[in-house]
Amino acid sequence: MTADGVNYQLGYTISSESIGTTHLATSETGKRVTIKIVHKSSFSNELIEQIYGGYLTAMKLGVRSKNIAKVYAVENQADKLVIVSERVAGETLADITRPIVGGNP
Repeated sequence: MTADGVNYQLGYTISSESIGTTHLATSETGKRVTIKIVHKSSFSNELIEQIYGGYLTAMKLGVRSKNIAKVYAVENQADKLVIVSERVAGETLADITRPIVGGNP
């Protein structure tokens, strides 16, 4: 997979949901990252903007927090939105909310 002119080798799938899939990946230079592929065909651009717009705007403005992964690249392709971000160890948001919303372990 290529995003923002950099080649990435997709690895382990962290999560797969109706809105998209998140993978661990490695860049051509060996940097480990997380890649989220958002499937645009299932959702309106307005919904995708509502879900990711504020997050991506904050990243473009340089907002940093220990609770926010740094975004390295965003590529808006015809059929998908590709977000490349730093790999942050620990639980995912899905892991944390699963017991609250009653999802599968």
